[in-house]
Amino acid sequence: LQFLFDSAAGTHVLNSARGREMNLGEPFALARADGAGDGSTTATVYQNVTLRAGRLELKAARIAAIDMRAIEDRKGYVLDGLIGGP
Repeated sequence: LQFLFDSAAGTHVLNSARGREMNLGEPFALARADGAGDGSTTATVYQNVTLRAGRLELKAARIAAIDMRAIEDRKGYVLDGLIGGP
């Protein structure tokens, strides 16, 4: 998985395509997500999520899932999510 660290993000963010693949269960809520760019998008919010990659474990009370295709197009590579600030 490919994640970026984003200390300006108020929460961890998962690419919604990866979220569907990971079967995170029932969403907790829908929310508006604003970023550094223009506009906003709808985020699906999940509760009590633990992401594991090898020995790395990230526990999050809440994690947002958004469509990241526009970000991937700008970056030029697949992006699975953002590790946000505290």
